[in-house]
Amino acid sequence: MHFKHIQVEELAAHLGARVEGDPAQEIRGVAGLEEAGRYDLSFLANPRYTPLLGKTQAGAVLVDEQQPRPENGVTLLR
Repeated sequence: MHFKHIQVEELAAHLGARVEGDPAQEIRGVAGLEEAGRYDLSFLANPRYTPLLGKTQAGAVLVDEQQPRPENGVTLLR
């Protein structure tokens, strides 16, 4: 799915989310954790997919407040 290019900080403002990472990261689409690329937004809702968070190439990932930030430094929206 592709849409208007948007920076993470602007997306976070629309969602009422807090950014942990690069607020200037550009988002151009949406994809699953495994398929996501540098400019994609993804999400983690099911704990069974937590290991993918540390491997994803996503530009940003929507997570809950308790989710630790992985060592890969992916930008999170909480």
